[in-house]
Amino acid sequence: MKSVQWKLVAIHIIVVLIVMVSSGIFILWQIENNEYGNVKDDLRDLVRPMIESISNDKSEQEIIQTLQNQLQKNTSFYKNREMQIFILDKTGKYLADAMQMQTEEKNRFNTTAIIAAINGEDEFEISNEASREGRMKEILSFAKPIKIGDDVKAIIYLRIVTDEVKESLDKNRMIIIIAIVIALVLTSFIGYIFASTVTEPIKTLTRSARQMARGDLHQRIEVRSNDELGQLTKSFNYMALELNKTVADITSEKNKLESVFAHMKDGLVAFNAAGQIIHANPATYQILEYSYLGDNFYYLFEKLNLDINFHEILNMEADRVRKNELNISGKHINVIFINYLNEKKQPEGVIAMLQDVTEQKRLDDMRKEFVANVSHELRTPLTTVKSYVETILDTDLSEKETVTSFLSTINSEADRMAILVQDLLELSRFDNQQIKFKIEKADIVEIVKKTVEQYKIHAKNKNQLLIMEECKKQINIEIDPARIIQVLNNILSNAVKYSGENDTIKIFIQEDSDSARVIVKDTGMGIPKEDLPRLFERFYRVDKARSRAMGGTGLGLAIAKQIMEYHNGDILINSVYGKGTEVVLEFTKNVN
Repeated sequence: MKSVQWKLVAIHIIVVLIVMVSSGIFILWQIENNEYGNVKDDLRDLVRPMIESISNDKSEQEIIQTLQNQLQKNTSFYKNREMQIFILDKTGKYLADAMQMQTEEKNRFNTTAIIAAINGEDEFEISNEASREGRMKEILSFAKPIKIGDDVKAIIYLRIVTDEVKESLDKNRMIIIIAIVIALVLTSFIGYIFASTVTEPIKTLTRSARQMARGDLHQRIEVRSNDELGQLTKSFNYMALELNKTVADITSEKNKLESVFAHMKDGLVAFNAAGQIIHANPATYQILEYSYLGDNFYYLFEKLNLDINFHEILNMEADRVRKNELNISGKHINVIFINYLNEKKQPEGVIAMLQDVTEQKRLDDMRKEFVANVSHELRTPLTTVKSYVETILDTDLSEKETVTSFLSTINSEADRMAILVQDLLELSRFDNQQIKFKIEKADIVEIVKKTVEQYKIHAKNKNQLLIMEECKKQINIEIDPARIIQVLNNILSNAVKYSGENDTIKIFIQEDSDSARVIVKDTGMGIPKEDLPRLFERFYRVDKARSRAMGGTGLGLAIAKQIMEYHNGDILINSVYGKGTEVVLEFTKNVN
């Protein structure tokens, strides 16, 4: 029986049943005592006048005769009852009876009651005997000694069938049983109602608790009383409110952490104390380029060829970290291990953080290369200047032509250093976002035409054909004209420089609904395929010796790239080595 309600009903019924049965047994016992007591009193009352009629001076025969006479007088009392009255001598021998019984029944009188009477004591006895019809009957016997002084002179022995008493007791017993049944039925009904009043709030609490366990934390129960159940209901409502707040706070923090984990650039893998993976953010899969990490610590890091002991990390001091480096498919990855503790300050798991430092390493290498390039670019002209100055100091100043030649070279190298420094300062301002652009609506066609006209004389000196495809309409876009001219100068200058004698350089202008393109295409020497991705790196030259000889710093394309990006545009270079190069400047018409 699992229901508290039915348990309460059962307890109520059991208590009532115990009380009713106990009360019924007591009542029946009292009735039985009263009924038998009444019969015994009747028997005593019957014997009393017989005894009172006997005087102390009578002989034994006179006493017996007197008793017989009394029996005849009282026949009306026992005539209609199943009752027998015997007169026995002092030894218990049959002498006479009220119904003139046959002498063959004399031997029936050797009973406990008669033995007690022979000894001078009154005694009642109950026995069961079979009737002539074979039916068992209950007999109440009473033996009363007739004494003169202390001597027993005779015995009056009475026997009465107690069927009336039994019937009365059976009736009373049936009444009590019916009363018990009725009481149990009423008790069950009342107990059910009573139990319902107690258990219904508990059932409501249970249902609400189950709903809360399923995630519905907005459960509230109406408080209908101020008793213990009412106080329990209030406590439940308060608990639900606080739990809802706590879960909301935890969910908010969890969502924040999940958002951080999901969008952080570093990979994060969490392991439980058994070394099983319990969480891995998207960056982990991107950094490792894996679609499956496995299910435990050793599977993952053995796959990464990293020999590390999980339990050493799990049991190390909480404020310590362990760092390792990985090289995977050209990627440089730092792996940082820490452990985390539970509320008892015991190790509960390990977190591995994966940092892709490939770009940082590349930038660091570029920085080192940049410093080396700057040093080299400055050292070369400085060395030239120093050597020429030393030569001049050792030369006879009267040799004007030689001195002038040396000074011209020094001047050229100084200009080269000035241009280099200027370009470096320009890039520095781009890096620090200190460049200010003057954006305005301008006709890109007109700007390109003017720039091309300036370079025609340079192309003519090399017998090159510099052609701009005719564009009859204006294409107005938002640009900083001075900066775009700077880009065009760099592109056209490179085209003229790196194209040979009699090569052709063509310029096209194209327009779409929201963009425009300037295309510069030459038939020069072209650029090797492996050099194309690095063209916009600072100080990068395809042919360093030739570029330096032509006065290049290796910074022009890097500056041009920055300018185009500031215009929300782009610069693209396509080239086939030995066949020529195509440079595309892409513009958006409206710069945000």
